[in-house]
Amino acid sequence: MRHQATTIRTVIAKRDDANEARTAALNDRDNQLRAASDMGWALAHTAVINSTDYATFVDTLTHTEE
Repeated sequence: MRHQATTIRTVIAKRDDANEARTAALNDRDNQLRAASDMGWALAHTAVINSTDYATFVDTLTHTEE
């Protein structure tokens, strides 16, 4: 049995004028997670790192091959 892990990192700007970019980044994150799921990867953990100007999502995915 082989175990694998990977991460998807998404950085989101918190500025009021970044709404369009923020929406695009969140949609891209959603698409990446959906594609990974379709390939057999499972979301194991999500951490959000907040700063004054940005929020960073770090999604950890796992996959097991038998």
